Amino acid sequence: TIAMADAPSPGLPLPPIEVLTVSVDGTSKLTYRLHIPSPCVSLDFACGVVTHLVSRHRDGLIVMYDLPGGTTSQVHASASTTSLSISPDRSLAVATESTSFRIFKTPQLRQMQ
Repeated sequence: TIAMADAPSPGLPLPPIEVLTVSVDGTSKLTYRLHIPSPCVSLDFACGVVTHLVSRHRDGLIVMYDLPGGTTSQVHASASTTSLSISPDRSLAVATESTSFRIFKTPQLRQMQ
């Protein structure tokens, strides 16, 4: 499973995050298309689990997607956030920002719109 988001083009709607399932024979299938509120700067599967995707956005927004459950969780970090890690139980996050780091609780997942 891979997740990707194209760079935005000026004057056009933001491109979605696309999650694809890749088979051993090389074929792929679009599994999820996720609309984003602001330009995406990084994507990562939370703790290596393909059911939970974390996106970090240019404005500091961080979104965690429970893909099969159809729910999201959002938190606002700093636009200067350079990396993000989620705990194995997905209850805590650590963000590095400039010369410091921040530990915070992840909000409860809510139904995707």
